[in-house]
Amino acid sequence: MSNHYHLLGTATGLSVDRVMCRLLKGISDEVNRRAGRTNHTFGGPYRWTLIEDWFHYHHAFRYVYQNPLRAGLCTDVSQYPFSTLGGLVGTREPGVPITSHPFERLALKQIRRNGKSDWIPWLNEPYDAAHVDGLRRALSRRKFRFCLGRGSRKLPRQFVNVE
Repeated sequence: MSNHYHLLGTATGLSVDRVMCRLLKGISDEVNRRAGRTNHTFGGPYRWTLIEDWFHYHHAFRYVYQNPLRAGLCTDVSQYPFSTLGGLVGTREPGVPITSHPFERLALKQIRRNGKSDWIPWLNEPYDAAHVDGLRRALSRRKFRFCLGRGSRKLPRQFVNVE
């Protein structure tokens, strides 16, 4: 986690490339200004993946929030200090506003109504190594496609459609 980040967003008529160019340039300029340096901040170009259906979005969402868990930086997804999730569930002040994706709006509505979220345990439930690798490969493609390994026909329990 010290060498990358994930950003889930919804594009509505905007050029993702232009938005990312402005974002990365702004971050780079600010880091260089504060550090008094002039070198590159990011080591290479960003990569994006188009996610077109709920099933894939749910698992990309979960994969992204579990990244700090896999890296050993926290023991609960809502405790990672550089995530929007802590602000959403009330474990700390909200920083960056959560996106307007329908899945996240539904989760926020549930938290406000119940004072808790029953999907936090789902986010904390780890994937096995083979599925993490499959999700990593899916996120490296231009269009998200999750494919199971050869000889594997059945999705595990955690891949049940949560729509």
